[in-house]
Amino acid sequence: MREIYLDSSVFGYAANARAGDKYADANVLLSQIANGRFDAYISEVVFEEIGRAPDWLADTIMSKVESVISVLEVNDNVLNTARELTAERIILMTSFEDAMHLAFTIDNGLDTLISYNFKHLVKLEVEIAVHKFLSNKDLPLVYLNTPAEVIIYE
Repeated sequence: MREIYLDSSVFGYAANARAGDKYADANVLLSQIANGRFDAYISEVVFEEIGRAPDWLADTIMSKVESVISVLEVNDNVLNTARELTAERIILMTSFEDAMHLAFTIDNGLDTLISYNFKHLVKLEVEIAVHKFLSNKDLPLVYLNTPAEVIIYE
């Protein structure tokens, strides 16, 4: 079973019925998680990001988070990996929370980070840089995907 990490953008789109295919794909993924198709993780950082949304939106998003049971806590390893990712300019320091999401995925040996953040995360150049970073450390590769790329179509 694939182990996946979801950033807050997935929940934001899952709560936005006007988001078209992103709304549909995010909700299919959350349904498949709830049905045991994936082992899914989020982190304390996701809760912090959701907490900055207006209350009405945060409540809607939090109702979507319930399908993901495992919450990862910030620790020194995750912080150090995030710092390395920004020091090597794989993720910019101004996007440190994105570096944290990636660090949670790496340090917990998860298969992929699921996001709709096309500016800082789900980009070919970022994935190539991440693979080089991991290869240099003899660590397993992680992938950067959108929900549409991982949901199981039957």
